[in-house]
Amino acid sequence: MSPKYQKWQPYLLRESFQQLARDIGLKQGENIIFAGCPGGCYSWATLFGFYLKGFGANSFFAPNAERRKIRRLIPNEDLGLIAGRKASPGKARMIVLLSGLCRYPIEPALELVNDLLQKGGILIGQSNNPGIYETEGWTRKLRFDYFIEYKIKDVEVRKVKK
Repeated sequence: MSPKYQKWQPYLLRESFQQLARDIGLKQGENIIFAGCPGGCYSWATLFGFYLKGFGANSFFAPNAERRKIRRLIPNEDLGLIAGRKASPGKARMIVLLSGLCRYPIEPALELVNDLLQKGGILIGQSNNPGIYETEGWTRKLRFDYFIEYKIKDVEVRKVKK
């Protein structure tokens, strides 16, 4: 890895997520469902989906992990990935639960995973608050295969002197 990017978080996230997709053998045409809250989680879903565009997998977003609200994430030349029409993706090779879901009851996520994760599929918990799935009790009810955890720290807002 280039020293220039060693501490640049988006680069590390991209490399880590792409390596995970290679390690599990993600193939063209397989489905990935990102599930999270509208707003922040949706942004992460489009970012992670964009990172995997070279794999040829089909990406979807399930707002609040609700199956009836799933939308396909489609490529847009100017924006990366955007939510398309509502879709019924069928079984998914990979489901990524985004940590904003931990603010809500677990039942919709349980239903989504039980109904749509294919046999032998991969369940991932993504979080910028490491350990949240354990502290919120989600690991007692879901069998995660991987966690992608990182910290956003040292945020600083400074006024520019003119």
